Formats: sequence, C-alpha cells, structure tokens
Amino acid sequence: MANKQSSDLLHSRLEEISSILDKLSGASVAVIGDFCLDIYWAIDRSASELSVETGLKTEPVSKQRYSPGGAGNVVMNYYPLELSRSIPVGVLGKRSFWT
Repeated sequence: MANKQSSDLLHSRLEEISSILDKLSGASVAVIGDFCLDIYWAIDRSASELSVETGLKTEPVSKQRYSPGGAGNVVMNYYPLELSRSIPVGVLGKRSFWT
C-alpha cells in the first residue's frame, strides 16, 4: 500500500513540475550576477618529468576546455527550458585570467 502511495505522490509531483515548466516557456528571465569563465585542464601524468626548479614531477596539461561559470552557468541552464527571452546582466571589468 505504501509503495502505491509513494508512486501516486511521485506521479502527482512530476505532473506539477511538468505544468510549471510548460508555463516557463513563455517567460522572460533576467540573470544578474558575476559572469566568469571556468577553465578545466586534463592532466597527462604519462608525459610528466622532473622539474629542474623543484625536483618534483610536473603535471603537463594535455587538454584545456572552457565553460560559462557563475551567472553564465545559470543562463546556460535556462537554455533547455526554451524561455521566451533570457537577459544576462553583468559588469565588464579589465581583469584577465591570471590577475
């Protein structure tokens, strides 16, 4: 009996979520926040060698990829919802990757 109730409750919640998502398709959303660029490095330890400066093994980067971070990630998560309009709002600064 409890299993049937759990199943019914889950089905009810899924219908409710589906209804909410359907209503979002016509919505406009503004995302205000810090937009940044996330960088991911794949390390290839098989290409490692000893560092002359430290005597420790290096961790050579074999691949590098980028993806939106911070508020940019939020904007990208809205994309599959097919919103009417998504407006990213942020401030542009002079900072570069390493400062």
